[in-house]
Amino acid sequence: MDQLAYTLNKGINLAENVSSVVVDLIRKIMALLGMKKVLNVADLTRDFIRHILLSLHRRLNEFTQSVLNKVLVDGRSV
Repeated sequence: MDQLAYTLNKGINLAENVSSVVVDLIRKIMALLGMKKVLNVADLTRDFIRHILLSLHRRLNEFTQSVLNKVLVDGRSV
């Protein structure tokens, strides 16, 4: 029983640590996107995380496209 309790406790601690890392990462992405930083663990639904990651993807695509437009003309470097 002690071994089982120890193993379960380690699993709970690991889940809490991973959860805090994910929350911190999502907060940093939100700050990068200019969104409000208010975020609770309860707010992290699959759809919310998907929305944040799609927004980041969209922003990176826009940035990449603007850089390529400045550097390339008709597929050739300026």
